[in-house]
Amino acid sequence: MSLRAIGSLADWISADQSERLDADGKEHLRLLIQGVRRMDALIDGVLQYSRVGRTRENVVDLDVNEIVKE
Repeated sequence: MSLRAIGSLADWISADQSERLDADGKEHLRLLIQGVRRMDALIDGVLQYSRVGRTRENVVDLDVNEIVKE
């Protein structure tokens, strides 16, 4: 099962089954959803970092004073 599938299932349980959960169950589910989101952000960050240096960016001169005025 993928991380996104786990997150989707946890979101579904939270939305549709919350009335059946006690306070501890709701807290555990909240922690699960929070952990899935943090792990997803971590994976995205690692993927972005892995791409550094692989792509060529065009260098453009900018007038910082004009940007600040905007």
